[in-house]
Formats: sequence, C-alpha cells, structure tokens
Amino acid sequence: MRLMSGLLFMLFISGNVLAQYASREGVRTFNHFLEDAARSEDFYLEGQFAFADYDYANVVNLGAQGGYPISERFEIGGDWRFVNINPEVVDGSSGMSDLTAVGKYFLPYGDNIFATGGFLTLPVGSEEIGAGNFNLGFFGTGRFPVTPNMVISANATLGFYERGNGRDASLGLAGSLIFAANAKTHLLGELNFETEGNFAQLLGGVDHKLTPTGHLRAALGIGLDNGAPDIALLIGFLNFF
Repeated sequence: MRLMSGLLFMLFISGNVLAQYASREGVRTFNHFLEDAARSEDFYLEGQFAFADYDYANVVNLGAQGGYPISERFEIGGDWRFVNINPEVVDGSSGMSDLTAVGKYFLPYGDNIFATGGFLTLPVGSEEIGAGNFNLGFFGTGRFPVTPNMVISANATLGFYERGNGRDASLGLAGSLIFAANAKTHLLGELNFETEGNFAQLLGGVDHKLTPTGHLRAALGIGLDNGAPDIALLIGFLNFF
C-alpha cells in the first residue's frame, strides 16, 4: 500500500506542471476500462477474451465492454461476459455474468482529466458461477501527462458487494503508466489493489492501433497476493465507431 500511496501523491503534486502534454485518451487501461478518465467523442466497444489461473481453479471469460458519450461531460458504459470456471477438485460451471453499468462525469483541468462516477451490477447472471448479485460503488479517476510520450492514470473505488445476506465494503486503488513507443503502439503498466479478498496484481500490456478506428490489445498479469490469479491473460479488440 505504501507504493500505491506514493504513486497517488506524485500524481496530484505534478498536475499543474504537466498540463502541456497530451492525455493519450485513445488508449484505455485494462483493469479499469470503464472507470478510466479517458474521454471519447464516439461510441466504443471492446470484445475481450480473458484467462485467469488461480491455485484452486482456472477461469475463462469471453465478453464485451464499451461506452457511449451522452454529452461532452457525461458517459455511460457497460460490461457483460460469459464465464467458465474449472475447479481442480469438483465439476466446473459456466454461465453469464451480472451486467455491469457505469456512469461517469468528466472534470477536465487543462490536459489533466478528472472524472467521478458510480457503478452497479444488475443481478441477471448465473448463480452457478457466483453471479446474481446487486453490487454498487463509486469511484474517482484521473489522467496526468508526464512527458509528451507518457501518461499516469490513477483510480480509487469504494464498492459495496453482496455476500450472502450481507454486503461487504471494499476499497480499490490502481495506478497505471501509459507510454507511447511510437505513433501506433503504447505500452501499459498497471498496479491494482483491492482490500476485500486480498487482491493485488501487477499487469503489463500493449495497445496497438491496427486500423484507423481499431486497437488490438493484450496484457499479462501476475498476482501479488492470494486473492489475485497467479497468471492472467487478456486479449481484446477495441473499436471506436
């Protein structure tokens, strides 16, 4: 947590100095895709394949996530997936996840961008995979250009998750570096923490602009705590319409 606190501190004290650089808004983070402070003038949609290897199971999901700008300042988004869980000692299960809906309001400050918003899950998923829960939460996020080729992104989320007959609160903190290797290819490094479930993960990825509107994206994650998968693989194609 000290590493994340230091990263967030550097982000906020550097904001006014770094405003002359671009925010790389066409490149979105992996683990906080919908909550990212990146703005878009167009509807965008990513199809994604994800694999996660835990000590007790392998999890594969295939789905879509995207957003639509209602106005210059307000955006809505959603995420829905098919999930397959293969435990090591019992039979596997599969089904649809709950539908996640996100609303986000932008607060631009020069080339630095801030956004705040909330999310909820509609309990339409299969109980066999642990879905069917009504969760909700709030977040704040920002993007801070460091150099003409590098942007730092930060996210803080307070979520309330349904667990049996109760609801658990969880604080999530994330920091990302986005580096432009060239005009079409960006490299991403992400560090993510979640207090509920002891989740901590380091992730490295690449975003390559394959067509004028399409981005081929891939990332590899490594678990740093027991609640995160040992290895996670994400492959997606993001298109702006």
